[in-house]
Amino acid sequence: MRDITNARGLRDLRTASTVHIHCKPHPKGTAHLDLFLLNKEKERLERKQMMLEHQQRCIRERVADIDKAMQKLKRRNEPECTTDDGDNGDNPHANDKKPVEGNWKKMSLRY
Repeated sequence: MRDITNARGLRDLRTASTVHIHCKPHPKGTAHLDLFLLNKEKERLERKQMMLEHQQRCIRERVADIDKAMQKLKRRNEPECTTDDGDNGDNPHANDKKPVEGNWKKMSLRY
């Protein structure tokens, strides 16, 4: 049972209405009514569980789409560099990376 320090919200607390505690004892012969009420509550909870599973699936799909889009943007924003993999001989700086001259988008900034 959760106490007040472990409860994340009001729905987690066990109260008289959530546990279905009544002040007077059940009259005899109402078992069919109790079965009906419990069956209705079970159906309601199963519907709620299906809705939550659907929401979780939608969230997982959206997170996967966002991850793919982020990876695509990261690959697009990585600068491409060329290297000279040949023998550098007498020039020790021949293997330094040089940025590729490409079609860079330019925009003017006015302050």
